[in-house]
Amino acid sequence: MVSCCCGCSLSTGAKVIGWFSMFGASLSALIMWGGLETITQLEEHPETSFEFNLDIIESVYTKNYKLKIKATAFNYSVARMFIWTLIGCSLASLLSSVILLIGVYRRKLQYVRLWMILYLLTLLLDCGAKLLIMNFYNRANLVVFLFYPLYLYYVLVVYGHYKELIRDRKNNVLV
Repeated sequence: MVSCCCGCSLSTGAKVIGWFSMFGASLSALIMWGGLETITQLEEHPETSFEFNLDIIESVYTKNYKLKIKATAFNYSVARMFIWTLIGCSLASLLSSVILLIGVYRRKLQYVRLWMILYLLTLLLDCGAKLLIMNFYNRANLVVFLFYPLYLYYVLVVYGHYKELIRDRKNNVLV
């Protein structure tokens, strides 16, 4: 890879990816935090969550009210656990974006390499959490995976920049 899709250098592409990732991770963490607040509100005011929990309540084949409440409470706690996992992924992505930006602007190989490792691990954890959520709630919402090819392209661009840094270091070219 010699340049980004828009014709800019890999260094510029890596900077854009760093800033874009930082913005996306911040926004994602805020959205997930809002989801956590929504779950808390639904748990505290179950009368507003009837439509939300209709499929969960219908799956419990009993007339025992306590069992229905337990099933709903269990689902809230599981949903809360998944959302905390996604918040953690967002915060890890935010941290790795800062690491990438430091590495690109200061031309530090270790930071760029660390970003690639953290980013791929975060993507795997994020993908796993989303698959578990889909499996747990029996929802085939594949839209959440729409941006994964773009994320993998990010890694390719940053890897190309990483290779440029290695090549420049071997040739003793300091910019």
